[in-house]
Amino acid sequence: MNTTTLRNALLVVGAVAIPIVALVVIGTILNVLAPLAITAAVAFVLGRLSVNFNLIEFIKKQREQQQAAAEAKTVEKAAAVLQKTETVSAKPAPKTAEKAPAAAAPPPAEPKTRNDLLDPTFEIKTPEQIEAEAKQREQELMQRTVTPSADSVAAALEERRKRLLGSKPEGES
Repeated sequence: MNTTTLRNALLVVGAVAIPIVALVVIGTILNVLAPLAITAAVAFVLGRLSVNFNLIEFIKKQREQQQAAAEAKTVEKAAAVLQKTETVSAKPAPKTAEKAPAAAAPPPAEPKTRNDLLDPTFEIKTPEQIEAEAKQREQELMQRTVTPSADSVAAALEERRKRLLGSKPEGES
């Protein structure tokens, strides 16, 4: 091969390889560096704009507004229910209801309150009392495990007999 042919072959390879390498570099820049640059620019701008903005106070205000809106809805619903009950009670009762005895209608149920949660005799135990109670329970448990009952002893002996003698009845040896 002479030098011009070699040079022409290298020029053709270079003409193909250089654009491919350039496209890879451009692709890397567009796929990796451009999003990072955009994110950095947006973060910088938002950071500068939010210097005087308190996010925690904003969240607190939003929660207060949501609670106030929920309370307002509850009050509106209660008023609507009250208004419905007033309009129903204001209507004249049908004549068939007059014939029924007054004792047949159950009295309106009063709302039940959970008084068991508000025990007036409730005492908060001190750590010493809790520890003493735990020791007492441990001692009771140790007493139970140290002195087995007669039933458990008899059952253990019977189980051992069955295991050692197999399935033979007690009378056979």
